[in-house]
Parts: sequence; C-alpha cells; structure tokens
Amino acid sequence: MLLSILLLSPLEIGNGFDGYYYALQTRSVRETGTLLIPDQPLVFYLAAALSFLTGNPVTGVAALKIIIQA
Repeated sequence: MLLSILLLSPLEIGNGFDGYYYALQTRSVRETGTLLIPDQPLVFYLAAALSFLTGNPVTGVAALKIIIQA
C-alpha cells in the first residue's frame, strides 16, 4: 500500500468521472478549511490531510482511494 502511494507522487492528473471535483474540494479544505461546494465533508478532510503529506490534492485523493480499498 505504501509503495502504491509513493508511486503516485508525480501524479498531477485527476482520474475518473469526478476526479477533479474531489481535488477541488480537497484543495479548498487545505487552503480555507471549508468546502468549495457544500457536501458531506469527512472524505474531503481525510484527503486534505493526506494531501499535506503527498504535496498536492490530486495525489491526496488518490492516496485515500488506495487506503480505502486496502
């Protein structure tokens, strides 16, 4: 699982139908502490926490997907 997350570090492209929606919400939580679009916030706050570790919102969301699937 850790190796998969480390391999995501150069990833800058959101994938899936709503990949950029999650990245925008995560970035908003990182920068302002609130959601850009009102929604259920737990996933976005977890992704924001991971994005601080990975360096950007896209990899934070991707890392959360890997953790949830594990």
